[in-house]
Amino acid sequence: MFIVLEHPPLTVGFGQIQSHLDEKISINDLAQTMNLSESRFQHCFLEIFHCSPMEYVLRLRIEKACKLLRKTKTPVAQIALDCGFANLSHFNRQFLKRTTMTPRQYRTMQADPDKSKA
Repeated sequence: MFIVLEHPPLTVGFGQIQSHLDEKISINDLAQTMNLSESRFQHCFLEIFHCSPMEYVLRLRIEKACKLLRKTKTPVAQIALDCGFANLSHFNRQFLKRTTMTPRQYRTMQADPDKSKA
């Protein structure tokens, strides 16, 4: 994202988020990486991305999960872990909230798009 490049401290944070999606990510760690206070980091992030850092992390994790569900046969529980979710239940809730379907429904629909038309 070129917007981030106009804000050098956030470039570092953006890279941290991208490369550590499968790990626990804390606002404090991101802010420290950029030599910003937590509140300043959150303010800058919100100003640029129009969402909180954690909402952004969740969005990226769900996008990664969608890609894995489409392109692999990896079990849903493993995809949840690979995308940084602590457990399958949390993953299922967040996925359903953002896509209006469960991960299994999403995978089935992607495998057979005609089912979504029925």
